[in-house]
Amino acid sequence: MPENVANRVIRIITKTQKFADGRVTESSTFKELGIDWVDGAFRGIGVPKATPPEARRRLSEMFAALNADPEMKELAAKSGFELINVGVDGMDAFMRTRTRVYTDVGKRMGLGTK
Repeated sequence: MPENVANRVIRIITKTQKFADGRVTESSTFKELGIDWVDGAFRGIGVPKATPPEARRRLSEMFAALNADPEMKELAAKSGFELINVGVDGMDAFMRTRTRVYTDVGKRMGLGTK
């Protein structure tokens, strides 16, 4: 069990990973349960709206370089993270897609009024 979960009262019911990674054996992936859903827990950095476009681009490039670093990839993988890079140019499309996916899942689960 992951170190950050080992001594807490947390029960992982299922995971949206492509495959079970062996660290949390008490739960299944949605795929293993017959549900075609693979997703992630996305993390990022935010800046104030007034941040100049060039500063946003520079931060985007810095994080892309960090995510491409082999040592960072290894550390992330050991902690159960799969790094993806959504740069400043792709963020609006990424967010539209995620919003559409989560809204659809919520509707299928009977959540919301839309």
